[in-house]
Amino acid sequence: MNKLYLLILIPTLSVPASCGGGNNRNNSGDESENTVKFVTMETYEQESDCDTAQTECTSIYFSYPRIVGSGNRALNDTLSLQIERWLTGSADTAETGLSPEAFGKAFINDYEKFSSEFPDSRAKWFIRREVEIIANNDHFITLQLSEENYLGGAHGMNIHLFANFIPSGGHRIYLDELVAEGQMETLEKIAESLFREETGIPEGQSLKDAGYFYMENDGGGSPFHLTENFAITREGLLFYYNPYDIAPYSMGSTVLKVPFDKVEGTLKRQGILEGML
Repeated sequence: MNKLYLLILIPTLSVPASCGGGNNRNNSGDESENTVKFVTMETYEQESDCDTAQTECTSIYFSYPRIVGSGNRALNDTLSLQIERWLTGSADTAETGLSPEAFGKAFINDYEKFSSEFPDSRAKWFIRREVEIIANNDHFITLQLSEENYLGGAHGMNIHLFANFIPSGGHRIYLDELVAEGQMETLEKIAESLFREETGIPEGQSLKDAGYFYMENDGGGSPFHLTENFAITREGLLFYYNPYDIAPYSMGSTVLKVPFDKVEGTLKRQGILEGML
């Protein structure tokens, strides 16, 4: 498996799938001057000389929002760069990385080279990656990446990534910016209790013994921690742990919902979450 493609994307044909005024699965708020406008693009490429009617084919598919305006240049640029990074693994700017189309071609070329060198291998590779704007309002904008892939090896992968941004300037929102001073420990204790409820682990049983946070050096305390892979919703904070983040692949992903009414007093009432607590 080529690790280059663990974060990747897309192909030859690039066409608009739909237009959005900020309501692509929007879960928060109405349109305003900060509402991001976008066109949903789709790209697809597959290996040559492969008939999908007869067999599975190695392929790569992307669906993503192309930002076309918000009235805020910094926000437009920040969102576009985050989307590009998720699609192609570009570390710096879109100008220095491959386009989705070029990346898709490189992916197919690498597969075809691998197939010619190892003709007995019948495994087909695929990547399906979708980026969506799931929240688009005056307080925050949230991007979500959903991906499933198989790149050789024992099994494929399914992952979900989230990133939240402040509309006024495009600054990415990190968890500690939402937490009231001195309240992170309290928040994590409440969240751990909710985590135990979600996973069916009783108080008193070690999370490590249950298979979670098994790689953490806890120094004798609880290994539990909240991830920066989270989404802000109207109801609370949604934390998403992908396979291998806190547990073996066989245990899958873990979704932890932390309702605002369960963590009252631990989050800042002013600023990003104003009017939601």
